[in-house]
Amino acid sequence: DGYPILKGISRTAQLKAQNLLAKYNLSLNASPEAGGTLSGGGLVEVGDKVTLSATAATGYQFVNWTDDAENNLSTEASFIYTMPASDVSLTANFDILTLLNDKEATKIQVWPNPFEAEILISGGTDIKQVTLVTLLGETIFKTDYSVSNIQTSQLSPGVYILKIEDNDGRISSYTLIKK
Repeated sequence: DGYPILKGISRTAQLKAQNLLAKYNLSLNASPEAGGTLSGGGLVEVGDKVTLSATAATGYQFVNWTDDAENNLSTEASFIYTMPASDVSLTANFDILTLLNDKEATKIQVWPNPFEAEILISGGTDIKQVTLVTLLGETIFKTDYSVSNIQTSQLSPGVYILKIEDNDGRISSYTLIKK
C-alpha cells in the first residue's frame, strides 16, 4: 500500500520523561514594607496550591491580600493560593496601630491609619471624650466615649487630628490620614 516494511532491523531507544509544567514567579510584597514578614513566594508550578502567610510586625495589624489589580483575595493572614500560568505579584496589606504613648494610660488602640470609611478605637476604659478636628481646628466629631468607631466616609481626603481626653484631663492627639 505504498508503505515500505523493513524486516530484520532492531534498534534500542531511550526516552527521557520531563515535567512539562511551567513554573512562574510568585512575588510577595508587604505594604507598607515594615508592616510584616511574608512567606510562600518563589518559583511555582502552574496549578500548585501554595500556602501564603503574613505575620504583622509590632505596631501593625494585617488587613488583607490583594493582587496587582487591587482585588481583595483574602482577609486571612494565611491562605491557600492556586498558581496561574503567569508571573504574579501579591501584596499583604498592613495598617499601623497607633497607641497612646503615655505610660500611665491604658492601652488604647486607634486604627487604621490611613483610614477610609471609619476610625476604630479600642482598649480605653478611662476615656472621657473623643474629638476629631481638621488641621484648621474645625470640629468634625465630638462625643463622650461610648463609641468604638467613628464613621468617616463623608470626610474629604486629608489630614485630621483625633484627640482623646481621659478622666484626669490628659489629652492625647493622633495625626490620622484620610485616603
